Parts: sequence; C-alpha cells; structure tokens
Amino acid sequence: MGFLFRALAMLPLPVLHRLGDGLHIVVFYVVRWRVALARRNLEGAFPEKSAAEREAILRDSYRNLSRTLMEAIWGYRASGKALVARVGFETPK
Repeated sequence: MGFLFRALAMLPLPVLHRLGDGLHIVVFYVVRWRVALARRNLEGAFPEKSAAEREAILRDSYRNLSRTLMEAIWGYRASGKALVARVGFETPK
C-alpha cells in the first residue's frame, strides 16, 4: 500500500485531481460508502433544503473528500516550495 501512495505522490496534482474524481464515482455510486448515513445527517442538518439541494451537497462533499485525499497524497512528496505556493498563512490581528 505504501508503494501505491509513493507512486501516486509522484503524479502532478491535476492528474491526481482527475483520479480523485474517479475515486468519487467509485466510492459514491458503486461502493456507496456511508452514503445512507450521510444522507440522513444532511436531512437533520438542513431540513429547510429540498431533497435535490441536499443530494447536490452530498455529491459535492464526496467529490471534495476524494480530491482532498489526493492532495494529501501529493503533499507527501511535495517540496517545501510547492507547499508554500499552495498554502497561505495569515497571522490573526
């Protein structure tokens, strides 16, 4: 498994984003990993939203989760310079 992560970390970020989109499709539509639970949670959290709006939030959340996972894998091998270019820090006043 470690080999897979190291190999993925060598890919450019746009490629990893596309892989994340593919992972989203597998996890959300095929495996259905915790989709029913997430749907129930969204119903409780957003009762005023329509079912279609909640479904869009659900799909977008899974897509974001998949892309975030790919960015975390990319960050494993990213240089400090590349990380600084992508991450901003603000000092609170």
